[in-house]
Amino acid sequence: MRSTFSVSILIGCLALASCASEPVQMYAGPVLPDNQTALIGAPRAPNDRTAARIRILSVDDARGGSIPVSSRNFRIAPRGVCLEARATTSTLDSMESELCFNAYAGGHYEVRALVSGASTGLPTALPDLNDLPELDNAHSGPFFVSRLFVLDMTTREIVASASP
Repeated sequence: MRSTFSVSILIGCLALASCASEPVQMYAGPVLPDNQTALIGAPRAPNDRTAARIRILSVDDARGGSIPVSSRNFRIAPRGVCLEARATTSTLDSMESELCFNAYAGGHYEVRALVSGASTGLPTALPDLNDLPELDNAHSGPFFVSRLFVLDMTTREIVASASP
């Protein structure tokens, strides 16, 4: 009896965890297929001190009103969109900015940050760290957010960008 209860609790927790990772629908109406919506997300920072934590704070609705966002991934109907995002480094420097771009049906977009180290002034967190291999071991701070941007994951192009 006790093991049956434990197993049912475990299954319930797994079901909740799988639901939590699903993108949130940020448009009115029924759920549309993925190829008719745009996916926008903020990837979790790796355990790398040179990376910034990114949080999407809000996204505008089709009428220009602001909708608070509490998820790392959400889907919108294709349109021009503006979102408010914040990046915070491990040394607590942060940057908040509005990023506007055209989100197309079937598109996948990620909000990213470029982080610079104070000692070198060189970027330390890029979409691909292989671009600057000499920085692989740069793990001293302080670190500064030097740019917030939205990357189109299909074309690998930056579609929106903001600098302090």
